[in-house]
Amino acid sequence: MKKIGLKKVLLVSAFAVLAQDSVLSAANLVANPSFEGEEVAFKWVRMEAPRERVKAPEDPRYVSRPDTLHAKDGRRAWFFRCDNPEGRNNMIFTGLPITPGKRYIFKAHYYLDDGEGPTMVWGNYHEHDAAGKTSGYRNLTHYDTTPVQWNEFYCTFYASPNSATVNVELIFGGKMSVWVDDVSFVEDVEPEPIPPVGAKLPETEAFSLAWLSPLTKATPTGIPPGLKEGDGAVHLDAAKNERESFQLVIGAKRNLQNVRVEVSDFVRWKGGKVEGWKGGKVEEWKGGKVEEWKSAVTVREVKFVPVSGVKNPRMNRLHPDPVVSFSSGDAPAGSNLVVLVTVKTPVAAEAGMYAATAKVSADGLDPVPVPIRLRVRNFALPDVAFLKSYFYLAPYNFGGSYSQFDSRPSAKIFDDFYRVYRELGFTGNQAMDRPSPKWKKENGHVVVTDWSPYDSEIERLVKTYNLSTFPVPFVGMLGDNAGWFKGDRGVKKSPNGRRTVGVAPKKTPFGGYFDEPEGQRSVIEALSQFAAHAKEKFPGVTFTWYIYDEPPYTVMDILPKMLKTYVDALKDIKFLVVSTPNADRLEHYNIRVASFGPSSVNPQIRNFDTTWYYQYPAHITDDAYLRNRFFPWQVYRADGEGVLLWNVVYYGNPSKKSKSVNPWVNPASMYENAYTVVFYPPRPGTGEGVVPSIRAINIGDAIDDFDYLKLYEAKIGREAVKKLLLSVLPEPTTLPTDPFAFLKLRREIADVLER
Repeated sequence: MKKIGLKKVLLVSAFAVLAQDSVLSAANLVANPSFEGEEVAFKWVRMEAPRERVKAPEDPRYVSRPDTLHAKDGRRAWFFRCDNPEGRNNMIFTGLPITPGKRYIFKAHYYLDDGEGPTMVWGNYHEHDAAGKTSGYRNLTHYDTTPVQWNEFYCTFYASPNSATVNVELIFGGKMSVWVDDVSFVEDVEPEPIPPVGAKLPETEAFSLAWLSPLTKATPTGIPPGLKEGDGAVHLDAAKNERESFQLVIGAKRNLQNVRVEVSDFVRWKGGKVEGWKGGKVEEWKGGKVEEWKSAVTVREVKFVPVSGVKNPRMNRLHPDPVVSFSSGDAPAGSNLVVLVTVKTPVAAEAGMYAATAKVSADGLDPVPVPIRLRVRNFALPDVAFLKSYFYLAPYNFGGSYSQFDSRPSAKIFDDFYRVYRELGFTGNQAMDRPSPKWKKENGHVVVTDWSPYDSEIERLVKTYNLSTFPVPFVGMLGDNAGWFKGDRGVKKSPNGRRTVGVAPKKTPFGGYFDEPEGQRSVIEALSQFAAHAKEKFPGVTFTWYIYDEPPYTVMDILPKMLKTYVDALKDIKFLVVSTPNADRLEHYNIRVASFGPSSVNPQIRNFDTTWYYQYPAHITDDAYLRNRFFPWQVYRADGEGVLLWNVVYYGNPSKKSKSVNPWVNPASMYENAYTVVFYPPRPGTGEGVVPSIRAINIGDAIDDFDYLKLYEAKIGREAVKKLLLSVLPEPTTLPTDPFAFLKLRREIADVLER
């Protein structure tokens, strides 16, 4: 066999080898993908530390060669060994040909030994144009590090405009042995369209009608392919104290002016006869006041916004997203007017079937009735959602990313957002600007003298908006993935050279530094007093110290010891760390916020109490749209207790003009999946408040789903619920593709909860 040097590895043209390798499909663009031949179609890079290459031509701590000890298929696999706990073996498949707008999938299988200490598997890809200039880049998730089994490295993407080739990099970090086999890179087939949930309704000579679940995208014209005929009515199913919505799609056959949708009160219904109904007026019903039903029905419009510049060319079109106030609207011939009807079932409602009518009318047309049938279950959802959540809201941050479009007073903006947070079941905002309790120092010790500024605001937010997850007072986040936040102890460049960061943790509000005894004593004194106070004043409310966000390796000389000091001293404070593999080196903390992937749902090191997952996939893109609704099911399946999203109104930074966008013009300008545009600013001149997206409505429904799962858990236990979920989620990371399977299971759970 030809000897392969440790530093220089031969790259063979993928096209030249396609005919030689018969292990995988001829469509595979990776040369010698099962390593049965002599060609080596990847580049090997040895890393001393995350950003430091090994300089020596030969280093016995690093090994790269074909091997027969473990092979997934065939006789051989490629073997790497690293005996440096800080080191990495990088396996880079370079120059893979791609075509703009096409979808590709890269796969590789790897087998790990037991390893020693924290081990990591992750990767990235870089796209290049014909001249070799970078045209696209993405960091990939952290992959499963379960030892002594074959795991899969997997990524799929659409090629960027002007891209000609891509380099895909697998990174094996830590002290380990790993075997890689059966690598493939192919042009992927388009995913099957998601089947629509809803039904066609009887049409008139002036317009067609259909109803859709919010988890189905309406179209600007026509109806979603595959939508079936119904029985002429809209069907809803809800617990007490739950919001349930549907989209009414009005397809104009000719120009319609002043289209209106009016929904009657809900009344008891038994197979065609409405109980308590006399000539259009509800006289009485059992279980509460009629007014509760009347005020609980809202009618809004789902507007279409243009998306452009997305790698997937099929995404560059109009998308239904902002949900605005509605009284009436025009519908030009050939277009759809989409109205969202939301019903909030009263807690006092009697279980059973209810009926209402949505009347669709326009100038010169008689009203057309659309029957609505609502089944109310005999159990209620809690006022405060079981799913803990931090949805970052800071309208004035990033140069006023949101506030540039909303000039209302700050207090009004925040209350408007928190009103919507309550409707959707969001429990917290990690960026909350809360007033600090008053304190003083006596004989060198911190003494809190007045809790009222903090208490009054927290109490208001708890009682008015059902918020239940808050940052602790006094202290905040000390750093992020670039390093420590700047203080007065000197600065340095972040590892990627893009930012200036602190050399060490900054000063505490009380004097001294967070990593030194004086500062630590003061912080512990203040937070100990707070913990005792909060336990009595706010029972059932979770207070977190969000102490670090994605710690890089450059802070690991200080962070583990510092965090241990605080965790040991403050047992009643929940310490939250947005995790990276470096966090495996922390001794213990309370809440791990992890990216959702094979590695995080099956961690090899459990130095935390519970897990939240991020980023919440509030995607506008078609292939991930269902995850808006079913991500909490995945979180439950993965034993998670909460979710986090780093921003709900990030439109770029207006102080950097090239990086600021108006979401009404293109919500996907900053991120092509638009996941940080969960809300839109008010439309000028409308007098309306913050505008939720239809994706936000789906997130609210998803939080209700998590309530169903937790209520079911109280009946049969968590493991039994997780076993039930195997029918829709064989693995926690299984991507939802069939909404009917989830909705069927939800109804079955509701049936059991009614018994």
